[in-house]
Amino acid sequence: MASSTQQDHQAVQPTIDDPLGRDFPEIGAMSKEDLQDMLNDPHFFHAMLIRQPEVKRLVGDHQVAINRNQALAEKNLSLRPKLENLRDQVTASFNQTQKAISQFDDLLKKQADLYQVSTEPYGESASRSRLLTALHESDKLSESIAHQFAVQGLLEEDQFIKEFREERTKYHKRAWVANRWSEGNFRWD
Repeated sequence: MASSTQQDHQAVQPTIDDPLGRDFPEIGAMSKEDLQDMLNDPHFFHAMLIRQPEVKRLVGDHQVAINRNQALAEKNLSLRPKLENLRDQVTASFNQTQKAISQFDDLLKKQADLYQVSTEPYGESASRSRLLTALHESDKLSESIAHQFAVQGLLEEDQFIKEFREERTKYHKRAWVANRWSEGNFRWD
């Protein structure tokens, strides 16, 4: 009867209510001897461990993460040629921009040099010469308009007043600038 009682004792052995028993109920329900055997035999321990639902879930989650990382790595590798092409295009655009900036700076320098040199067509003496020529032409044109009206009678009074006034206004503005310039009181800066 002792053996029957011993079997009943093992069969009715209460489960231990501790964190291990709650987290791993199958291991928590094992007898002390089975637990001792599991600790002494690494193969038995491993076999029991990988059968646990929590471990299976963790292994599954780990495999899903590995698969996801592999998919991302493959996608990144597939994008590599496109990204390298874009990098080359950006580099070429940057180099073109730098070249254009350099050319623009050279043109600005040339323009500044043209304005500074008096022998060039945009220099101070050339500008003064053009102003005096325009002043003389305005004077001649206004005299021609007056001659057409007074002597030849080719212009109506309203047309004469309009054309003569416009040309004499140009003449007086140019004469004022020329006089100020000759006195040294006018600069084109």
